[in-house]
Amino acid sequence: MLRHIYTKGDPQYHRFLTPTQFTAMFSPSTLVASAVAAYLASNGMRNVKITPNRLLVTADTNVATASRAFNTEIHATLRGSHAVFVNVEAAQVPIQLAGAVQSVLGLDNIQMRTFNRQMPGTARATYFTRARKKVHTFAKARQDSSPLPQCNDLGSVIAGEIGSLLPTNVPNAPFTFCYPAAFTPRAYAVAYNDQGEPAGYNTAIADFTAGATSLPYGYGSLTDVISDLSQMETANGIPQVPVTVVQVGAQGADVSSQVEWDIDSQAAVGIAGGVYSYYFYNGYDLSLASLDETLSQFATDDNAALGNVSFGNCEATVGVEGGLASTDMILAEAALQGQTVTAASGQSGSQCPYPVGQNGQPAGIPSVWYPASSPYVLAVGGTSLLANGTDGTYYSEVTWCNVLSCGSGGGISTFEQQSPWQSLLESSVVGPSSIAARRLVPDMAMAADPYTGLVTYVSGQAEAGWGGTGLASTLAQGVYARAMTDEGNQLGNAAAFLYPEYMASGGGLAVGATAGATIAAGFSPPAPNGMTPAIVGGLNDVFLGTCEGEPNRPRVTRKKTPPPLQS
Repeated sequence: MLRHIYTKGDPQYHRFLTPTQFTAMFSPSTLVASAVAAYLASNGMRNVKITPNRLLVTADTNVATASRAFNTEIHATLRGSHAVFVNVEAAQVPIQLAGAVQSVLGLDNIQMRTFNRQMPGTARATYFTRARKKVHTFAKARQDSSPLPQCNDLGSVIAGEIGSLLPTNVPNAPFTFCYPAAFTPRAYAVAYNDQGEPAGYNTAIADFTAGATSLPYGYGSLTDVISDLSQMETANGIPQVPVTVVQVGAQGADVSSQVEWDIDSQAAVGIAGGVYSYYFYNGYDLSLASLDETLSQFATDDNAALGNVSFGNCEATVGVEGGLASTDMILAEAALQGQTVTAASGQSGSQCPYPVGQNGQPAGIPSVWYPASSPYVLAVGGTSLLANGTDGTYYSEVTWCNVLSCGSGGGISTFEQQSPWQSLLESSVVGPSSIAARRLVPDMAMAADPYTGLVTYVSGQAEAGWGGTGLASTLAQGVYARAMTDEGNQLGNAAAFLYPEYMASGGGLAVGATAGATIAAGFSPPAPNGMTPAIVGGLNDVFLGTCEGEPNRPRVTRKKTPPPLQS
């Protein structure tokens, strides 16, 4: 059905389903879902609920009950320095439910990772912990005590730091771009050429989050995130967007990911120039089970055309957990309804830091991240944006991987098949090959290098140099919101739209042999200056740079424990 809905000329082209139609056509029957719910209740589980699309049955219980109900053992262990619990034997269901249950999630509390990073050495903001009575009452933007980086002639710096990525005919200096540079959302909009494109005023977008919502003010609260979004809007001359927090399930207590939600909301709304409305679909935590619940609610509500996931886990971990198929079905529902979910591709090159290390150090496995590897999302990787950080003037982009900073995730999926639109692109040039049917990640890329990062308001103060593929995926979300508004919200799933547009404009693949395998890579000839990408189907066809893994360099992380709230 996806192939029919997204193929021009097909009788079903762009006849998007409603949630009711999807449920009638694809969901398990009420009888099946009720049988699963009855089994959970008969084992003493509480708050047993069936989601409206009947794809999930949720319940609360303790370890002993869960172990007995699914004939498994759940042990406590350590994952690095974090205490976790996990089932050590495969979950089982009784024979009468055979064929009814696809996955059993929630038997572990392994958390996904958010994908943000700040440029090292950036001055830190002071947390605003005093109670504030109202949101959206800022007269002007507060600035960090240190000035934000401005555009200078950094040609000699760029040549020394990422010179290996540049063509030999590129002079060392001077250049018309900055590196490092700090970009406001408006500067990103100029760099990515918003001239003539309307703002996203008629398109509703969403972000998937987790953690505390009821804290009045203070670091870690979504109330703080909404206040920071308002401050960004004021500073960039963007009308205040209506914000709704949709709490899905119980509220969690984690406050460590506020920066990610700040980046997500400010980047998307900012580069879009404003949107119709903004939703936070907030789950209990960053587990796959919680993500499934928030994704399901997003699809069932069908209020927002675009959603974003700026976190993920190694695909291998999710595959072992059994969650790929169930999450993919929910993402497929969204695509059939014309919704788009953008997903950050991760920031450890072609490695996944499992079972040890962080961002590829000291070891990792060749793997991609999920949900970016799902064929039903628009997976977004990262670039270093070579542009003027003051006025946004675009010069070029290279893959986010150089001596200073490295991270764009990507590779070939072990578990997932290609979407119809990606398969069409690859098979049209490559033909049958050993990887022709395997999902390739990412689909596209935008600015992610923290050295060309976003000026982000965090607890009331501007901080420069926030990047990561979490930034890239929300920039892509904001740009697509503009396109959706321009086309009356009828474009549907972004990947399904962009692949055919790219091919119709002459975009293709360059094919080469590496270690006996056929490898496909995006390609277009460079422009006369040797660096500026050709524009193919409205996309900058980036062709410079590679990213195989994380270089050894110091890591900068945010202090996890915020100061206490003051009355």
